Amino acid sequence: MRDTRYDYLSANIGYGTSPDDRDNLLPFEERLTLNSYKFGVRYNKILMNKFIVGLHTGMSRDEYFIDKFQTEIDFSIQLQYIL
Repeated sequence: MRDTRYDYLSANIGYGTSPDDRDNLLPFEERLTLNSYKFGVRYNKILMNKFIVGLHTGMSRDEYFIDKFQTEIDFSIQLQYIL
């Protein structure tokens, strides 16, 4: 089986707090001082020319008040059918 555009490995990293973060009700100037980071990895592979299987894992650690953090760990398995 040959590689296709559906077969890939990707990684992402991020740091900072978005000024558009609507979940955080602090004033804009205070939001800029908060530290948050995330990273993740995704792998997709086509099987039998009709199915795409994907695996994803990631973690984010968001400071929502000074010295108060929320940590999220994600894992997902995905199955898609190509019409």
